[in-house]
Amino acid sequence: MAKGWVALALVGTWLGAARAQHVQWPPPTSPGTGDGFPGATAPALPGTEHGSLTAPVPTNPGMYGSPAPSDPSGAYAAGPLPTPQGGPGAEPSCGPEGQCESADAPPPEDGDACQCRTYPCLYANVDYLQWWLRRRPAPLLLTTGDMADPIPGGLGQRRTRILHGQGFEDENGHPGARLTLGYWLDCDRTVAVEGSFFYLQQRTASIGFGTPTDAAVVLARPFINANTGREDADPVALPNVLGGAVTFTQPQRLFGGELNLRLEGPPSIFSFSIPTLLVGARYLDLDEKLIESESLLDLPGLGQPGNQFRMAEHFATQNRFYGGQLGLLFNSRFGPVILETTTKVAAGYNREEAQISAFSRVIEPDGTITTALNRALLVQPSNAGAFRRDQFSVVPEFSFNAIYEFNEYFRFRIGYTFLYESNVLRPGDQIDRVVNLQALQPLGQVGPNRPAFPFRDTDLFVQGFSVGVEFSY
Repeated sequence: MAKGWVALALVGTWLGAARAQHVQWPPPTSPGTGDGFPGATAPALPGTEHGSLTAPVPTNPGMYGSPAPSDPSGAYAAGPLPTPQGGPGAEPSCGPEGQCESADAPPPEDGDACQCRTYPCLYANVDYLQWWLRRRPAPLLLTTGDMADPIPGGLGQRRTRILHGQGFEDENGHPGARLTLGYWLDCDRTVAVEGSFFYLQQRTASIGFGTPTDAAVVLARPFINANTGREDADPVALPNVLGGAVTFTQPQRLFGGELNLRLEGPPSIFSFSIPTLLVGARYLDLDEKLIESESLLDLPGLGQPGNQFRMAEHFATQNRFYGGQLGLLFNSRFGPVILETTTKVAAGYNREEAQISAFSRVIEPDGTITTALNRALLVQPSNAGAFRRDQFSVVPEFSFNAIYEFNEYFRFRIGYTFLYESNVLRPGDQIDRVVNLQALQPLGQVGPNRPAFPFRDTDLFVQGFSVGVEFSY
């Protein structure tokens, strides 16, 4: 009887230790014995040492795969123990987006494991541009008048009227394109590197007057005679004397680019607005030309029949701007609509280059040809050649864009841009109207060295509209 009580006490102690370790042990095969497990025994588990008693290890866990009666959930079924709740690793519900893009990003706080998601890092904007440049400047280049005036076509004469001058109006504008690429450097999208390049198609403004085989009106090119200091005029067409045609052509091209570090801050005091600082460099290139071409023919009458004249004058300028840039951008969101306002100012130097040349030819009735380089009306040896200098320049820009966000990967945008550049060299401003007329000869000038090269600066205004799309990856 005493031995039976001792056996029951030992069995009760053994069952209590097994429950404390969350291990399900099968009931003994008989009330009075403790060997219900075939096979060898394992080292004692903590809390199970009672004298020489050790807890045996089951050799066939699949026999006990059903939940214990005291554990309906089945969490402690036999086999590998599951990772307890709150252990290492993200919650399975986060899926593949449960990790930040950056391996160095800090781990999410408790309870926020599913709030860290992957955002597109690379973005690209493609815009169609329709921009207008400030009118192409030029002095008074062509007039008409009357043979009854002392100087037909000369400025100040009673019947003189201006046909062409003060440059071309840029009515149709310049179509072009702009490409912007950016990459976010951090998971929070606060630091990005952004580059942009735009190109405006070269447009050529051209206008012509007269015909070389007939002259019904007076055509003349006004200038100031350096020897007399008075207004004068070089005839292009005189009725019954000289037939002539003159053409003015002005090609124009503008392109540029910039590279910025974009630092986007937290929302401002206005909950819908986010400020962004831009720090970088800017480049602009403006190429322009003013080309004047004449074709003249002496008509029967007071002239010399048969003589033909060809003349061309070239004024070419190029401006290359290099400078550092600061800018401020604000994004204001109203649901899927984003209003973007950007102000940038670049300061640096503008490398101004000019090339002035001319060509003249006279073909006499017997076929004799006389040619001369850098001999025309507004181009003489005194101002022909290449010129270069560097000038300090400022380039501010203002732009406004209205953006509609379809999703985080695609946006549509429409905007307006105003761009200004100071101290720009333009071809029409390099014309000196004071001229010392010389014969077509290979000798130097006799008298005042005029026209001169003035190196005259002006300002450039550019404005226009853009329509484009933005893709994020």
